[in-house]
Amino acid sequence: MNASHLCRILNVPRSLYYYCIKEKYSVRNERLLRFKVLIKALYHQYNGIYGAPKIHAFLTQKGYNVSVKYVQKIMRLLGITSVTIKKFKHYTNSKVKGVFKNMLKSMMLSILKNATILMKFGKQIILC
Repeated sequence: MNASHLCRILNVPRSLYYYCIKEKYSVRNERLLRFKVLIKALYHQYNGIYGAPKIHAFLTQKGYNVSVKYVQKIMRLLGITSVTIKKFKHYTNSKVKGVFKNMLKSMMLSILKNATILMKFGKQIILC
């Protein structure tokens, strides 16, 4: 069987077949694949808690020459992120102190007082 017949059976363009044959070995791609496997294994070993700095420290401790930015790049390519827990932050306004009176209640009480005073004098009040 020739290449064009195989490509037709597999429903793959012939150009892709010839591109794959011509593709040369790359040290960079080999290194990337090796670190992808290592980082993914470490990430899953520690249940996704380790981020790029801790994975970088672990890899350098084992003797691998890799930077934090390279680990970040690979984690981004793999689509994995570490678990982050935000610290609790108190949102208070130190300028505001004391207890405030209920303004609406005081306004309604004053309106009712005025209404009762006017009713005593025999005037009619129409409240809307």
